[in-house]
Amino acid sequence: MTYCTKCGAENPDQGIYCMECGERLVQVSGGGTQPAPISHTYQQSYPPVAPDNGVSTPVIQPVREKYGHIIFHSSYNILVVGALVFGLSPLIGIGMNLLFMFVGFESEVYSLLASLIDPICFGIFIYGIYLISQAEPSSVNTQLRSVPLFLIIYVVGTFITGFVFEGIEATSMDTLEELREVAMQGIIFVVTELGFSVLLVMSALKFSVWFEEFVTMLGAPYNGPTARFKWFSFLTLANWGILAITYLMLLTAIDTLSASTIDTAFLALGVAAIVIFAVMIMQILSGYKIYSTLNNIRQGKYDGTYQAQIKQKYQY
Repeated sequence: MTYCTKCGAENPDQGIYCMECGERLVQVSGGGTQPAPISHTYQQSYPPVAPDNGVSTPVIQPVREKYGHIIFHSSYNILVVGALVFGLSPLIGIGMNLLFMFVGFESEVYSLLASLIDPICFGIFIYGIYLISQAEPSSVNTQLRSVPLFLIIYVVGTFITGFVFEGIEATSMDTLEELREVAMQGIIFVVTELGFSVLLVMSALKFSVWFEEFVTMLGAPYNGPTARFKWFSFLTLANWGILAITYLMLLTAIDTLSASTIDTAFLALGVAAIVIFAVMIMQILSGYKIYSTLNNIRQGKYDGTYQAQIKQKYQY
């Protein structure tokens, strides 16, 4: 093991930077202390950033040299890919449905396969979040610790609830009692989904706080990628809330034989359909924005320039 000369943390012998504080490690060779070799994967030459006021100040350390062990870690790559897959999940799902319809699979078969797409895409994203939380400095981990668990409960719970509900078949809906039974099943389903959506909102809020701290530490501007993730979660919660109201109105209409209540329920159902479409759009936008921010950090787009802007803005 190699011990960091700055914080004393243990690191692997082949490490270049301290996994705790980001300090460059040194290797002992032939009784002397030599700087650890720098990986050419990300080592580049960056010009000094000169302030506008002409006052001589120290050169800003490029973030990729300080946090290279994070940016080029396999966990970081998985998070980047996971964010992209998460964003593409609605498009993949639509494409798979069209493909299955074109091929002519049994409806039950392609319905099951299509329902697996979203959990798989979510799973890759969750796995990336979990791995990067283990790789980056522990000081930034606080807001992230419960996010993977909450998201796993949300994804698994939503999938199982949807699968069970789809398996419930009403023999007929010829009588009011049978219609009432279907409405009751619908209420149980949407209320359960509503509860799981609360976990999604909690995860989005915690992930947003973590992501802002994380990308700022890596020298990138926090330009709102996770704000879209929060909107995705809020709209998901709103969708199930509207559906819950819809089923309650249908149940009331069945008991009171009110045609106007049924019309209102179908209007609410149309609003829910619009919200579902907005959820898909927001998932695509949030996943891609998180992906592009992380990928730009990895490519060195923000090295030096953003730090200089912050330095000038706050005059330090």
